[in-house]
Amino acid sequence: MGSDEAFDRFSRAIESDPLDVLLARWRRDAFTKRLRKIPGVDQVIHSGSLARGTNVGGIHDVDLIVVFDRDHLPDPALGSGSAAGTLRYMQEGVEQRLGAGQGPLSREISGTRLRNHVVRCEDVSLGPLTGVIPSAPPVDVMPAVRKGSHLLVPELRTGRWVDVDPEQLIRLAEERKREWKYFDEVVRMAKIGRAHV
Repeated sequence: MGSDEAFDRFSRAIESDPLDVLLARWRRDAFTKRLRKIPGVDQVIHSGSLARGTNVGGIHDVDLIVVFDRDHLPDPALGSGSAAGTLRYMQEGVEQRLGAGQGPLSREISGTRLRNHVVRCEDVSLGPLTGVIPSAPPVDVMPAVRKGSHLLVPELRTGRWVDVDPEQLIRLAEERKREWKYFDEVVRMAKIGRAHV
């Protein structure tokens, strides 16, 4: 068996169910549309393995980064206590925009939970499709502010803001995909190896 055939077999063996991927993307797009309506949101960035196309098996969550204009945050200076305050502000915005509502997609989430860098949106409803198709994955929403070409994200555990650059990771992954057609499969192999070690 040649390398092309081996990679093709491996890719088919670990691919996500197309319905799961479609459902996760639909959920991501619905969240993105509503998150943009939170006061002070400049941008919503699709992140994580769903955005990079490196998910393995079922979709475990959908990752979104919400970039705020710092002047709209509870503490624009990002002082002491502002990391937790920003996560709570994000949580309130999510619950107002995606909690109990009107129409066929009312009550899209039944609960949120603060985690170290994100607001986890659990029990995501499918509205009229609940019970007809599989449940939607949770959505992790991470607030951020721009600092030059990087982002600062709040860290609940330490109360600090952490410098990250997920956009560079996305760019580098896209470059590698163009350079080598098996890049995604190797990333997936690494993920499977990490899970079993």
